[in-house]
Amino acid sequence: MEEKLTEEELLLLCNLIYRKEFSLEFQDESGFKTVRKILNDIENANHKDTQQTMTPEEWAAIYEMAKSDPRILNLKVTNQYCESETGAKMACFVDSDGQAYAVFAGTGENEWRDDCVAGTMADSPQQEKALEWIDGLPYDDIIVTGHSKGGNKAMYVAVTSDKVSECYAYDGQGFSLEFCNKYFIEILTKRDKIHLTANYRDFVNILLVNIAGDTKYIKNDVGIANASEYHAPNALFKYDKYGNIKYELGETGDQDISMQMFHEFTVYLLQNATEAEKIEVLSVMGEFLTDLIGGENAVVREDIMDMFGVDGMEIALRYFTEYLQSVYKENPSKYYRYREYFEEYVRDGADMWLYKLIAMYSRIPGNKLDILFDSLFDGVTIGGGAAIYKVYEFFHGGNVKGRDFSVEAKEALLDAARETEEEDWWHVTRWDCWYRVENMFGHLKLDSYTAEADKYYRKLIDINDASVKDIEKIFTDVYNADDTYSGKMSNSVDGMNNVLSKLRSVKNQINPM
Repeated sequence: MEEKLTEEELLLLCNLIYRKEFSLEFQDESGFKTVRKILNDIENANHKDTQQTMTPEEWAAIYEMAKSDPRILNLKVTNQYCESETGAKMACFVDSDGQAYAVFAGTGENEWRDDCVAGTMADSPQQEKALEWIDGLPYDDIIVTGHSKGGNKAMYVAVTSDKVSECYAYDGQGFSLEFCNKYFIEILTKRDKIHLTANYRDFVNILLVNIAGDTKYIKNDVGIANASEYHAPNALFKYDKYGNIKYELGETGDQDISMQMFHEFTVYLLQNATEAEKIEVLSVMGEFLTDLIGGENAVVREDIMDMFGVDGMEIALRYFTEYLQSVYKENPSKYYRYREYFEEYVRDGADMWLYKLIAMYSRIPGNKLDILFDSLFDGVTIGGGAAIYKVYEFFHGGNVKGRDFSVEAKEALLDAARETEEEDWWHVTRWDCWYRVENMFGHLKLDSYTAEADKYYRKLIDINDASVKDIEKIFTDVYNADDTYSGKMSNSVDGMNNVLSKLRSVKNQINPM
C-alpha cells in the first residue's frame, strides 16, 4: 500500500498545475500520461516559462524537484480541464493504488473578478464549476489541494462535496458571510479536515473569512523581489542561505501584523457595508487585481474602473477609517502596534522600490533610459499607492471620509431643513416623527432610506436637529477650506511639474532625440 503524498509533494503539484501541459487534456496510445512523460515533453520543447510570479530559474528548480521524486513522476494525470475564457485549470493525479489527488490551479488570467464577487455570494460561478468537476470524477475518496484561488476552490469542494476526504490549501482566500451562513453545519463538521498554509506576508489568504480547521504561516523573505511574489507558490518552500529552493516546506512563524490588520478589515467590511457598497468595492478590487497580476492575457473591464474606481476606493477607505477607529477604542495598544508595523511595511516597500530603480538605472543603456523615466512618471499616479498613503495619513491624524458638498446636495439639505423647521415634532401624519420614535427605542436604521435621498436627508437633519443656518455655515466653511487647500494643491502640483521638467531635461541630455 503506497503512502499518501506529503504536504511538500502536494505543494509541488500546486506549482506544476500552473503549466498548461498539466491541464490540457491529452492521452497517448498507452492511455493517460504520467507526470514523467509530461515533464519530458516540456524539456524537449525547451519551454521554461510559467505563471508570472515565477522566474525561469525558479521553474527550473521546481522541474528538477519533480524529476527527483519517483512518486510524483509515476502519478497518472487524468480528467484534465482548462477553461479558455477565464484561464481556470485543474487536473486529477492518481497513484498506483488508485488514490486520487484533485489539484486546482490559482486564479486564471480572467478569474479575479470571480474571486472578489464571491465576497457577496454563497456560491460563485467558478466555485460551482469546481464542485461540478469534483462530483464528476470517477473516484469516491479524493484529496484536494490548490494554490490561491485553487486553494479556495479546494476548501469550497471540501465543504460541499462528500467525495473529499482531506483538503490542503495554499495561500487560499476565505469566504463570504453568505457562504458561512448557508453552509454553517457543513463547515462545523468538516473544517477539521481543511488545512491552510500561507506565506506570512501573503495578501490573498487574508481576504474574507477563514474556515480552515488549522492555519500555519511560512516565514520566508528569500527570493522575493516585490510584494506580489509573497503570493508565489514557490515562496512556501524552504530556501537555503544561497537562495536555492529546497524540497521541504519553509519554517513556520507568525503572520505579518499588517496582514492581520488587513484581514480583520476585510471581515469588518463584510459585516458593516451595505450590499451595494460591497459589490462596488469588490468589483473594483477584482479589476485592479486582474490588471496587477493577471498577466498579459488578462482582460480588464475599463468601463468598471472608469465608472466605479474612485467611488470604490472612497468606500473602502471610509470603512477602513471606521475599522481603525474601532480598533483604537477597543484596544489602543493593538492600534499602535498596527501603526508601527504598517509604517515599517511602507518603508520596506519604498526601500525596495528605490533599490529596484537604482538597479534598473545601472543596467539600462542610454538609449533605453526613456523606459525608466516613463515608468517613473506612470508610477506616481498608481491608485494602490494613493490608497496606501491614505492609510498612512490616517495613522497621523488624517481623515479620509468622503462627503458630497455639491450645490445640488446643499439645496436638497436646505429643502429638508426648511420642512422640518415648519412642522410639529408630534405630528403623526409626518413620517419623520417616526425617526424620533426609532431613536428612542434604539432602532434607527439610516441604511434602509439610502435608496431615497430626500427621505434620507430629512431623517438625518431631523435626528441631528440641524437648521437652515447650520447647513449654510457648514457649506460656507467647507467651501472656504476647499479654496485654501486648492491653493496649496496648486502649489504642490507646480512643484511636482518643476521636478518632472528637470527629470525630463536630464533624460534628454543623456538620451537626446
